[in-house]
Amino acid sequence: MHHRKSPRASWYDYSSSWGYFVTICTKDREHYFWEIQDGKMILNPLGLYCDQYIQDVVERRKTVDIHERVVMPNHIHLLLVMTEFTSDMIQPYVDRRDDLLGRLSIVDKIRHAKSMSLHNRPDFSYQWPSLWSIINMFKGAVTKYAKTHEIVFARQWRYHDHIIRNEWEYERIKYYIQTNPEHRDTDSLQ
Repeated sequence: MHHRKSPRASWYDYSSSWGYFVTICTKDREHYFWEIQDGKMILNPLGLYCDQYIQDVVERRKTVDIHERVVMPNHIHLLLVMTEFTSDMIQPYVDRRDDLLGRLSIVDKIRHAKSMSLHNRPDFSYQWPSLWSIINMFKGAVTKYAKTHEIVFARQWRYHDHIIRNEWEYERIKYYIQTNPEHRDTDSLQ
């Protein structure tokens, strides 16, 4: 069995709090998300879903912050920053759990306590998501949306990522993403 070499940096922890420039391409650079008109991206339903899903990731994943994004005809650029999981982020989950436990009968509370015995206790340490897991979650959701709505769609298996090394690079990438539709003619991913 042949194993492909991973394009990820083997020396780097992709769940680290840091900034990343990510590009996800469609298969064979097909224009699945629609087209550019007068320097502006016009999205079809699949492109709109991609854009909305990226926004939803920010709302659901407190450790992921999307600083810039653009859905182009055949690729998506993301400038995202992973942050560390802090104790104040877990409080809403603790409050919800305590509220749920408060509504249990005494018999149910005893059953719950027994289920949390030393041998059955789950590991509550939070492992924030890696870049790979976030991108795969996104790619899977877009593919599922396309299949559910009978939209022809195919994506590249891999994605490109770049670890942002300094503020100058961050600003350059941010500007590139913001102006990507305007500079489509000179874009290397045409």
